[in-house]
Amino acid sequence: MLEQFLSFAYWTVLISLIAGVLLGFLTGTFYFMRERADKRPDWFFGALLFTFALTLVHNLILHQNLIKEHPGLWFLPVYFTLSLGPLFFFFVKLRLFPNYTLRWTDLKHAILPLGQFIYFLWFFTRPIDIRIEMGRQFWSPFYGAMEMVLYIVTFSSYLLFSYRYIRYKKAVIRNQSGIQQSSLQVFWLKRLVKVLFVIFLFNAGYIITDFFTYELFNINLHLIKGFDYIGSLSFAVMMLWLAFNGWVMRHA
Repeated sequence: MLEQFLSFAYWTVLISLIAGVLLGFLTGTFYFMRERADKRPDWFFGALLFTFALTLVHNLILHQNLIKEHPGLWFLPVYFTLSLGPLFFFFVKLRLFPNYTLRWTDLKHAILPLGQFIYFLWFFTRPIDIRIEMGRQFWSPFYGAMEMVLYIVTFSSYLLFSYRYIRYKKAVIRNQSGIQQSSLQVFWLKRLVKVLFVIFLFNAGYIITDFFTYELFNINLHLIKGFDYIGSLSFAVMMLWLAFNGWVMRHA
């Protein structure tokens, strides 16, 4: 019975990851290519879907254990967890406030995403034997923990900032008339953020549980078959929720 459940969970996660990658690229391409008067929110949303899909490629590689068979995949620069929060935030901000002008000071939001990309790109250009050694000695004890903390803190913070902008926009248009389209956008974005945050809590809970059980009790939960599925599935569902809402809001 357990083996049947684990087999079902394995295929569920695998299909979710593949679907997330395909839908992310498909929906992202649509937003990059469609014609709008102000394309900036579309560009940010398209970039969000692309970076999410690429990060799912990273998860898919781990899920299929492809690194052992293909060591050249170590540090493949397709991991963008620190880009997701800023991209989502600016998509929401520019969608709600199209008159906002991007400033040089907004570049501060690109520091961590750019640093993460350069980190992976630099190691990926190293010889394979160096990448394997660095992956064992540096990834888990240092970068892995730091990246997990930054991902949880930044993504949750940007979701909170986005939600505050949505609430502010809702308050602004509450007593105005003739803005049904704006009200509909606020409703969609509010639902998008709320559900996304709930799914994110599952993903964050997986990361936190994994970290503290190992650091405090020296228990490696990854040795339990199926534990990794929780993290991969919750992350894939976040991507699927974004892609679904991207199609729902495509005419808004």
